[in-house]
Amino acid sequence: MYGFVFEAIKAGVLDNYSSTVWYSVSEAVNAPVDFEKFSNYDEQLLFDIAAALAKQYRFTVDTSMEYFGAWYIKYPLSAWKMDQVARNAYDFFKTWNDYQEFKMIDFPDILQVQFKVFAESKIGFRMVAVLDNNKYSKFVKGFVTYICTSHYVSSEHSEEDTSKAKKSCRVTLQDVVEKDRIIDSVKKTFYHHNLIVQLESQKIRELDISCMNQNNLKFLEEMSVELLFPFYVYFDAEGTVKRAGKSIRKLLPGLISGKVDSFFKFEKPINGTFDMDYLGINADTICELISVSEEVNMPTLTFTAQFLFFTEKNTCLMITKPKIQMYLDGHVYMGDVPANDLTKNYVLSSLVKAHKIAISYEEELESNKALDDLVHSKDEACINADEFLYATMPTKVINTIRGGSVPFHSTIKSYTNVAVIFSDLCGFTRLSNSLEPIQVVELLSGLWKKFDGLAHDLPDITKIETIGDAYVVASGVPEPAKNSAVCAAVMAVGMNLAVLTLQKRFLKAPITCRIGIDVGEVVAGIVGHKNPRYSIYGESVMYAQKLEGACKPKHVLISKNMKIALSGHREFRMKEAQDVDKVEHQVYWLQGFYDTVLSKITAPAHAESQLQKIVSRMSGTAHGGGGTGQKWDSIVSVESSGHSNTRKTTKASSRSSHEKRSRHNSRRGNSAVSSRTGSIVSIPDEEVEDMEGKEE
Repeated sequence: MYGFVFEAIKAGVLDNYSSTVWYSVSEAVNAPVDFEKFSNYDEQLLFDIAAALAKQYRFTVDTSMEYFGAWYIKYPLSAWKMDQVARNAYDFFKTWNDYQEFKMIDFPDILQVQFKVFAESKIGFRMVAVLDNNKYSKFVKGFVTYICTSHYVSSEHSEEDTSKAKKSCRVTLQDVVEKDRIIDSVKKTFYHHNLIVQLESQKIRELDISCMNQNNLKFLEEMSVELLFPFYVYFDAEGTVKRAGKSIRKLLPGLISGKVDSFFKFEKPINGTFDMDYLGINADTICELISVSEEVNMPTLTFTAQFLFFTEKNTCLMITKPKIQMYLDGHVYMGDVPANDLTKNYVLSSLVKAHKIAISYEEELESNKALDDLVHSKDEACINADEFLYATMPTKVINTIRGGSVPFHSTIKSYTNVAVIFSDLCGFTRLSNSLEPIQVVELLSGLWKKFDGLAHDLPDITKIETIGDAYVVASGVPEPAKNSAVCAAVMAVGMNLAVLTLQKRFLKAPITCRIGIDVGEVVAGIVGHKNPRYSIYGESVMYAQKLEGACKPKHVLISKNMKIALSGHREFRMKEAQDVDKVEHQVYWLQGFYDTVLSKITAPAHAESQLQKIVSRMSGTAHGGGGTGQKWDSIVSVESSGHSNTRKTTKASSRSSHEKRSRHNSRRGNSAVSSRTGSIVSIPDEEVEDMEGKEE
């Protein structure tokens, strides 16, 4: 049995139950979750699936098979193209045998069932379904029931009765007759199932198309013409239609007793008329006719026609044939076409090929979807990899490598005027011994997240690496920065404040850090082939690390070179450091800065928003909450000088210091104040010396 049968059944289970039910049923019978539509599978698998579904929902296997028969025709209906085969149930089953013969060319192992349909009435019709395997009787019943109830109604019903007929339709399997036939010298048993399709509640009559008790020659002549030419029109000398074929009567209601020229006009030849003299002369000519109608919504139908003139009766038999386009437009169905018409074979063959193409197209869509999903997952993986890559190294370096212009081991360059920051936590070794390993990782992760945020918000800051509790950043690599010292100074103060505001529930006391900064020449680039990283080297790097080791907690110790680099920026507060161990040269404490310095390292329009970001990074509450970290307003002195937007000053000493500076500035004039108008960000834990009046 072909895979598209199982796929239709799968679609029925998914639509009427759930995917969970399908997975459960397929697992119970060791069936694949998905089927190859053109592959052959053991037909026993169909009955195993029916039994598993019946067991799960406590109904009979016969009920499952009826469902399967309905789903077999329901879900791939668009692929079957059955809507182009017939306009009602009676015609559908009359045409099925021909359709199946063509289908067996491409699908030789398809389930074979033949229908013998008998006369139709308003209350239903009777037919016989011939099977070579009696196990499929309920499957066929479900198939027939779905066709009759969902898509096709008796041609005897009006449109008003259609909905009612569908709802009341009932298919009854009366009895089964076994008959033997000799096929290729082998006796084979066929099972003839008598089916009653009842469209109304009345008991259906036993109808037999051969028992009409009309054995006269006239009836046989009419029946022969009807079977051979279902689109014929017979009219007299006045053009009155006396008789017409069943198929053309369906297309043109009211044709009988009407005038032939009221329903047709000549398309070719354009001067053709339905005059008897004209038809007698052109009897052998094949003409083209189009339908005419006063109804607005009536489609225009096209026919080829040939005329047979009866001189003694002065009548004419017009034998018409629908053009191919009428089949494609859905005006004519296969049930309308006589068996001897080659057009029927052509259209049926085309429908079968269309079905095969449709199945192939569905498979292609599924494979394309799977490919799209794979590409999408690969894209997501690439995006994640890129995000990780850009998080580990500077963007400019990564872009250079990805451009292919420079191999990664050739990114090493020499840079001048680079500010290097080294920081570490005070007493970290003792602290880590008192914490669980997971708490140490959580502590460092929270702190590095704050530092990384500051590095992201400030321009020209590049994170270099973390070593244990040490955090190393630089300004001026891999792109030279005019204000590298300014960026590094703001970053260092922000790091110190961020540490003091870090809160963790397992910390018994606030943690502090110490920071050293030097500025000078360095060499930077990607080093290593296994786990490569972006690193910096030089005397400034080593000296910054030395300053960090000599620094006091909660302080920033800077070199003389750094002091000189900042001397042109009067927004910074600095103090000379006395008697610093391990350092032979003159060094200074960096105590704070006026927020107006941000206008030098960011666009003026963005200076205020940038300050808000940095203040948020410095003062943001820690992850986890409930810890011991100090709050922003108990740590940071933010003093106003000449601004109306005065921020909170938290200590009296800060206010008095501010008043002293204001008086000092009034004596010196406003030149110093005007260059530093703004708010001061600092850590006022110790008395600091005002550097405003000191000139280098």
